[in-house]
Amino acid sequence: MDYVKAEKLEPDNARLYVSRSAVHITEQRVKEAMRDIERALELDDTDPDAWYNRACANYVGRNNEGALRDLERSLSLRPASADALFLRGVVLGELFKEEAGIKDLEAALALNPTIADGLMSLAVLQYEAKQYEVAIATFTKVIDAEDASLKDALYYRADCYYAMKNKELACESWREAARLGEADSKFIVRNYCNTTEEKIPKKPVRGRRKSVIEF
Repeated sequence: MDYVKAEKLEPDNARLYVSRSAVHITEQRVKEAMRDIERALELDDTDPDAWYNRACANYVGRNNEGALRDLERSLSLRPASADALFLRGVVLGELFKEEAGIKDLEAALALNPTIADGLMSLAVLQYEAKQYEVAIATFTKVIDAEDASLKDALYYRADCYYAMKNKELACESWREAARLGEADSKFIVRNYCNTTEEKIPKKPVRGRRKSVIEF
């Protein structure tokens, strides 16, 4: 409601529309966000935040190709943007360009080591690129931080050990995740860790993980 009042007072203020678009994206209102972003870009197409927010809206709307184009434009205007580099890394990962995604995530974390979900997203891309030893080290940092991704980090670290055929260390992490209530880990502990099986029977399939976006 405050933005509606502000728009009546300053209808040509590009930053108003950029800022309101972030609220819409947070609430998953992609169409409304895009409407505000298009208005902002009509008024000022040199604002890197407008292009970044458009990339976020496209990402939320599952248009990764569009998000990638918007991020390229945003980064051309402000190359040292940790948020834009982070999101581009995530998008590249979802487009199965893991190596390029890892480079962007590492660059984002170098600029801002505390970026939300940064380490976990990097670890998952390292895992998907089959860089298991490096991924284990990164997942361990997430686990040591005991943040909201703790259970997932334990699961993925275990899966790295499993891919390296180390049942003992894999099951150590899966048991810890299971104790925290992670459902797939409970299944694996019951049907693999507590048996003499050499492979997980009917191994749970996990979808590609969505990363956290912040403004």
